[in-house]
Amino acid sequence: MLPFDQSSTDITAHVLRAFQAWRNKLTDSALKRKMECAEERMFAFLERSQQKNGSWLPLWFGNQTMPDDVNPYYGTAKVLLALAETKREHAMVFNGLRYLVASQNVDGSWGSSVEETAVVVEALSAFAGRAEVAEAYHRGVSWLVEAVESDRFLEASPIGLYFAKLWYYEELYPMIFTASALRRAGVSER
Repeated sequence: MLPFDQSSTDITAHVLRAFQAWRNKLTDSALKRKMECAEERMFAFLERSQQKNGSWLPLWFGNQTMPDDVNPYYGTAKVLLALAETKREHAMVFNGLRYLVASQNVDGSWGSSVEETAVVVEALSAFAGRAEVAEAYHRGVSWLVEAVESDRFLEASPIGLYFAKLWYYEELYPMIFTASALRRAGVSER
């Protein structure tokens, strides 16, 4: 089996978010039941896939500065964002939040890039009202605002398929991820 021939947490999170977007639009009860069964399998998969430290590892986004080139910030952020949209409380949410809060850099960022910090801030925006998240979230937002003001959000970092060691730069990701995170944070032009 090839590494890309498997289930992955980040793709599962995207599908879970898509299900949430369609949930209230479906009228076919048989289809709704199928979707609910699939959701339960996704929750079980995410629960099994969560690392002991609370993070999730994505299949598609790597980080060259991390051991084994994995990117737990991206994976954890994408899964938490999806779980927040289900509006169901899970122990895995608490563990994921604990991981992100504990792994924040001293300067308020996560990982080694604007992209990572932006996806984490976007995910934490869904939990910013929680006391254990609020400070880390606000420090992350401040870091992103400074990254915009200094034009650092225009600098793409290498990302890629960590299992294939295929690294590339996507110039739009830091801008798109930052805009999405700051929109959720309610930050607007000054």
